[in-house]
Amino acid sequence: MKMPCYWESINSPSNIVKILVQKGFHNFDIEHFTISFINKDKTVNEIIDFAQGIENKCAVPMNELALLILGKECPAIIVSHNHPQGTLEPSTYDNNITAHITFLCESLGVQLLDHVILTKEGYYSYLENNSRLLNSKNFMNVAEV
Repeated sequence: MKMPCYWESINSPSNIVKILVQKGFHNFDIEHFTISFINKDKTVNEIIDFAQGIENKCAVPMNELALLILGKECPAIIVSHNHPQGTLEPSTYDNNITAHITFLCESLGVQLLDHVILTKEGYYSYLENNSRLLNSKNFMNVAEV
């Protein structure tokens, strides 16, 4: 499922969370993995509901993800997924996926700005929690393509 552009500037994880919550991504009964493509002016070009899983896991096909990222020509992305069971803390699987996506983005010359986990009660941001798994430490330096 593709969603249109959003002209609100993305300066922090709470900005993308606001958009995703407005679209109901925190309310799904199964995990959904989304990709938000960020323009050089730090606006959201597009949000794609990339993969759906089961109640507590969602497989993310890296080859398909790489092709999608290359086709969009955006300098940065934010990935997110929901935890239907309500757990805010990332799982070992979440950490592994984040590490793989970070490596993929570095290989493609794209910044992974954050990985956000959404629940009905709140969100967890790898960026806000200073995760060493990200290749970006803030939202301020979105590179040009």
